[in-house]
Amino acid sequence: MSEDGVDSMDQGKPGLIMCVCTGKCPGFAKMDIWDFVNQARVELPVEYGFIQETVEKVRSSKGITFEGCAKDHARKNVEVSGRAPDISHRVHDFLKEHRDLKPETVLDVGEGGRKLTELIAEQVAGEIDDLSGKH
Repeated sequence: MSEDGVDSMDQGKPGLIMCVCTGKCPGFAKMDIWDFVNQARVELPVEYGFIQETVEKVRSSKGITFEGCAKDHARKNVEVSGRAPDISHRVHDFLKEHRDLKPETVLDVGEGGRKLTELIAEQVAGEIDDLSGKH
């Protein structure tokens, strides 16, 4: 949803899906395709951007999404594959739940940031086990 409250899908924004097969196609061989897709997704008026192989993997497997902001791009990108994520997280919720473990800076998250990362990793490891049927 845009800042003006209009769902971008209603505005007819296209998606950007790159076909790179092995990533060694002549057209992409000397290109950082992940960087390109990320820049295009952020800077161009597109609803989503990802590599085609990703769609097939998402469609045929269970998955957990992580949102860095309230725009829910990860969830929306999974939904483009025709399914909803099995589990979805917002980083902000982890920060709210563990207010005492705030990262210090982007370059050095500090002890609190490292501990928060460990807690998130432990939770996600359990969720992966659950999705894999290990519990």
